[in-house]
Amino acid sequence: MKKFTDYTNIPVSSVVRNALQQATILQTKFEDQAIRSAYFLIGAIAQKETVIEKFFIENGLALDASDIINTIVTNPSVFASVFDDEFCDYFFGDEEEENSDENEEEANESDEENDSGASDENGDGKFIDAKAIIKENVEKYVEDVINEQTEMLKEQEYLTDITIKFSVSLYEALEKASVQCKKTNSKVLVIDPIIYYLLKIPESSAYKLMKMIIDDVMNNVTIDDFIRYIENNSNIFKTKGGSKNSLLIPSALENCCEVLNNKYKKGQKCEILCRDKEIAQLWSIISKKTKRNSILVGKPGVGKTAIVEALTQQIVNKECPKEFENYLVVNFDIDSLVAGTKYRGEFEEKIVLFKEFINMTHNVILFIDEIHRTRGAGTSEGGTSDLSGALKPILSRDDTIVIGTTTFEEYKYFIESDKAYKRRFEVIEVKEPKYDKVEQMISKKVEALKKFHNVSLANGVLKFIITASSCFNIDSSNPDKTLDLCDRAMVVAKLAGSDKVTKQHVKQVFLNSIELFNGMAKEDVLQIAYHEAAHYVVAKMTSSIKKDDVIAISILPTSTYLGVNVTEKNDFFVNFDSKYCLDEIATLLAGKAIEEMRFGIVTTGPTNDLEQATSIAKNYISVFGMDKDIGIASYGAESNILDSSNECINMINSKINQILAEQYKRAKEILADNSEFLNVVANALVKNCILVKSDLDKIYQNCNCANVASC
Repeated sequence: MKKFTDYTNIPVSSVVRNALQQATILQTKFEDQAIRSAYFLIGAIAQKETVIEKFFIENGLALDASDIINTIVTNPSVFASVFDDEFCDYFFGDEEEENSDENEEEANESDEENDSGASDENGDGKFIDAKAIIKENVEKYVEDVINEQTEMLKEQEYLTDITIKFSVSLYEALEKASVQCKKTNSKVLVIDPIIYYLLKIPESSAYKLMKMIIDDVMNNVTIDDFIRYIENNSNIFKTKGGSKNSLLIPSALENCCEVLNNKYKKGQKCEILCRDKEIAQLWSIISKKTKRNSILVGKPGVGKTAIVEALTQQIVNKECPKEFENYLVVNFDIDSLVAGTKYRGEFEEKIVLFKEFINMTHNVILFIDEIHRTRGAGTSEGGTSDLSGALKPILSRDDTIVIGTTTFEEYKYFIESDKAYKRRFEVIEVKEPKYDKVEQMISKKVEALKKFHNVSLANGVLKFIITASSCFNIDSSNPDKTLDLCDRAMVVAKLAGSDKVTKQHVKQVFLNSIELFNGMAKEDVLQIAYHEAAHYVVAKMTSSIKKDDVIAISILPTSTYLGVNVTEKNDFFVNFDSKYCLDEIATLLAGKAIEEMRFGIVTTGPTNDLEQATSIAKNYISVFGMDKDIGIASYGAESNILDSSNECINMINSKINQILAEQYKRAKEILADNSEFLNVVANALVKNCILVKSDLDKIYQNCNCANVASC
């Protein structure tokens, strides 16, 4: 025999205590050696305060413990299906053999013998007597089961000293429920987890009893449906009596909800720096009373997710506004929510559960990466509901905070197109960090990479990595692309047996590009160098204030381009006037101009430049109305509001060609006037492959290019 504390040292709720008490009485009445799980289940049903009653009431039914006991003890086949044949024989006895013995006794014994045959002094009929008592007075028996209280059970609030022997299944369920209770920092063990874990054991008598009940009284409902109902609706996964920082997530949502607070320890600092402005904006929005939801919008790789991680670490470190010190940040994975919802209705069930989970939780910030994917998520053929529709009422609540991330293009296409969805968020633009700020921003992350790879960086290598990443990966953004290149360069150094990363290791990452460059004809290399140098020179020598600064020029070929001018936006105010547009067109056409001027040919390289220049010229006329000859009449060609006749369209096309021709000629003149500057830049590119901003500034100063205004 063991005490209850041998199974769990957690105090139990009064409902669990009463169910165990009634199960103990059932064990006594059945003269069983241990409390079986079915006894506990019957005791739980008698409580009228469990998920079982809720499930049956919602299905228009009600369970009665006396009916269940009556069915079991009056039907040997039912008894055997719930328990086992051996216990069934033990409980009911062999009735045929007993009847045969009775007939023999009646034939051989005198009339003076007692013909009742109700008991046997040798004890053969003791279970028949118990069975008869139960059969004859089920209602009175059940009343005893529910109301009978021993003084010991009355006085023991938590069953800490009761000596009990459980069946294997009941012991296993109690153990798992206790572990779950400890995991969630709950102070009291409630009954629903015990029921849940009992029904997760198909060989248990509780499972067999509940399956029999459901199969008998319900149509198109299985015990698996009931188990899912417990997962979705019971308090097994709710925070009840736990600490403020505990959060119990329904098992159906466990694979799509992650508590980010658990990833960080108190005192741990964020590895991505220089995002104080964006984090402050985020705190400002979610601290409001209404409309507390925000979307971080920025190019891929700028660190939108890192901002949310930094906010989470501030919460863990108690460096956040006081009212958020006990908040949890939950990462909600859309893919995992949709996964497995193959049939109609399954996704809707998960959405209902998700809404219930949000409704029952407080002090939670929901983080949805790539939030644009909520539009259309979970829709089936012919269906109209999606995740964004389910989120709208949640987003309207003042006690719910949602933070999402997306790119500019996806925000415009998916979020802006749904006005009701859009107005529930405030947008925070996350810009790519300035070139000279990247090193400071990623310093802690780089230290973590050094520790992981057990290598260091040679002097100046990190700046070279920042430049190289910009030249070879224009489709991504900093800090992501620099960290990726740094990680890969460290791998190259480690595999080479070096404990220090050099520029040569960084170049090895782009070995294919270097080999391709070394295999190119000198004339081709020179042509690419002059093409990229021409773009830089014309941009530098036009007088307009530029919105972008050139931070590097590269002529190392990649899979998508042979050369590139790498730019970043600056902090200057730019007036997009007529001159600015024409300067942009001249800069774009400079590559084509120098190819014709110096080499007498034009390659396919300027094709993209020409498309961009044509687009700017078209907007110059038809959108901005900057052309004095056509003016606002041209607006109709673009919007179909005013004149869109063929005559007007032909006039616009003619004007576009005129602008392109004029700026092409202007680009040639600028290049001819600054030939020394152009030659030095081009030759430096041939020699070094990559020139950074400091290299370009030095060349500009040495060439004494003071004739900017005249251009």
